[in-house]
Amino acid sequence: MNGRDPHSALRSTIVHRITKDGAEIAFVRLQFGKTDLAYSLHVNPTSYSTSGIQQTDFLAYLGFRESGQCPFTSSGRCYVRWADENFDVGGFAEAFSSGFKHIERAEGELEQCGFGLSRPEGLAYFGHGRPSRSSGMAATLEGDGHTARQVQTMKQSEDGTFEFRFTFVEGDREQKGFVTHYRPKHPPLSSELNSVFKYLGLNAFGQCPEFDFEACHYRTLPYQKRGEGFFENNTEFAHRCFDAHAAHFSNGIENLLESNAAAERVGMGFLPVPKPTARLNTDLAANLRRRAGRGRRPQLQPGRKCRSHLTLRYRSLAPNATRLIASRN
Repeated sequence: MNGRDPHSALRSTIVHRITKDGAEIAFVRLQFGKTDLAYSLHVNPTSYSTSGIQQTDFLAYLGFRESGQCPFTSSGRCYVRWADENFDVGGFAEAFSSGFKHIERAEGELEQCGFGLSRPEGLAYFGHGRPSRSSGMAATLEGDGHTARQVQTMKQSEDGTFEFRFTFVEGDREQKGFVTHYRPKHPPLSSELNSVFKYLGLNAFGQCPEFDFEACHYRTLPYQKRGEGFFENNTEFAHRCFDAHAAHFSNGIENLLESNAAAERVGMGFLPVPKPTARLNTDLAANLRRRAGRGRRPQLQPGRKCRSHLTLRYRSLAPNATRLIASRN
């Protein structure tokens, strides 16, 4: 905020202090002049685990930055960001606790499928280790994951929400590797799910032969060989990650969305999703195009008159995810 320090002013007052689930939270009013006021939110994480994503990482997701000196917390250190005068501190404490639990679950589920979430802070705040990234598929193949000299379809699976395909491709310059393809059972993807896919590094492909030339999302993993034995390459890892998708992928997506939703309740979402109003408009337009393409006509309920406006409702894709669709009353 104009280069100001969120820790010092002519007068500083702790308006609200709360401790919940391993996080000490202080909401501070800073007075720089008679009518020049600002507010800052300070969080001191007081617990950590020996592995996995940490509260410090989640704070970084939410736009906080570490400060080595803080007069408002018991440790003299904090993660801090500016806030509005009417900021709901109690709501934030609930949202932070819930959001962190969900992102812990998301990481556990998605790691099974080979996805790694960023850990920008790690345990460095507590004097242990460095920031890192959870284990997953970091390297990628060149190209679009579909066009190759040779493509071998290896496996397929599904859950209640998505269909998955697993291929092995060989291309130019000895490029070869594994490709996992994703397609929703009830397209199109909502704007939220599109954003999650981008966040996880999935790419879109317009005409995927694994799904009868319908659109898909995909990710690649280069084949790596370190010796002659079966376990001297990453084949077993690639297969194990694909096999985990049916049981873990949608659960991971659901928890990632739930974590972001908790953060959004206090204006701190971390996924690259549009604002709620924009999401409604985007999803409405996509579903209207889909209906128009299929030549469907709106169905009236008995005794109801046709109205020109549209109402929105949510339909479950599976126990593990939701998709916004439009319906005509």
